[in-house]
Amino acid sequence: MKYSFEQLMTFEQVAKSGSFSSAARQMKKSQSSVNMAMSNLELELNMVLFERTPRQVRLTPEGEVLREYVKTILERCHAFDQRVAAFNQQIESHVSLAIELPYITIAPVLYEFSMTFPEVDIHIKEPFRGDVEAMVKNGEVDLGIALSHSVDSDKIQFTQLGKVIMVHVVSATHPLAQHIPVSFADLHNWRHITFGSQEKE
Repeated sequence: MKYSFEQLMTFEQVAKSGSFSSAARQMKKSQSSVNMAMSNLELELNMVLFERTPRQVRLTPEGEVLREYVKTILERCHAFDQRVAAFNQQIESHVSLAIELPYITIAPVLYEFSMTFPEVDIHIKEPFRGDVEAMVKNGEVDLGIALSHSVDSDKIQFTQLGKVIMVHVVSATHPLAQHIPVSFADLHNWRHITFGSQEKE
């Protein structure tokens, strides 16, 4: 078979618009060239793809089935073009992250990144006991996102991305609920439960 990529694009446009003339306008081609392209495609495939009426064009049952294959081919070709463009622009094919923060805090940023660089795969790894710095230092991930602390290495660059506001919550019957505002001195009188990176021995 010698059908072309251009014929497949035209087939999808005609199927989507339901009209040869509308497809021709969308593709900035003459209606006769669109008609001919589809007639030649039907000859190549040895089957009728469209039911032609004076008012509209509809896919035959065979055309409906083949359209799903065509859409997959066009999507993969588009992804191929994006990947080639990324290579030419020297964009990495994937990025790996170790994230210590709740995902909801950075989900909007990850979404924006995925929309800007749809060809880049994102791999997220769970940090072991919150040791994001070690994962970056060992080359397990390209980038770490963690709560702020001093970085004990000249091989790692640290940039503040923003702030996470933490609040203290107690029940209405707790004694601290009667202290407004609550100072750090007040907090020291009560039991502490902390979470952080694994301590170095």
